[in-house]
Amino acid sequence: MRYLRSTEKNANAPLKAARPGIDTSDAVRIMTVHKSKGLEFPAVFYADTTKQYNLMDAWQSPLYSGNAGFGVKLRDKSGFCVYDTLLRKSVALAVTSANKEEELRLLYVALTRARERLYMTAMDES
Repeated sequence: MRYLRSTEKNANAPLKAARPGIDTSDAVRIMTVHKSKGLEFPAVFYADTTKQYNLMDAWQSPLYSGNAGFGVKLRDKSGFCVYDTLLRKSVALAVTSANKEEELRLLYVALTRARERLYMTAMDES
């Protein structure tokens, strides 16, 4: 912050990128939630909180889950109609549940990185 304030006063001073071996204690870091695991910061910005769960993985056929096994859709004799099987629906439910658990775990990690301030951004889609 001190560096940014000093550059505001002197607009001609070039900004410097952080490099390995240089003190980056007052630097701004942009990283994924995965990379922030185990770290803590004075202020954290968590963007795009209106994002929906990723449910695309459960739409595929065939599906695989370590807990539920394989599930496939079947075609009728004509080959035009595709039917979802009970087993595939069960596997899709297991995949969806696992994906939601992972998304909630990542949300927890993101929300617990801030020591002092947490800023969450959202966008009204209406």
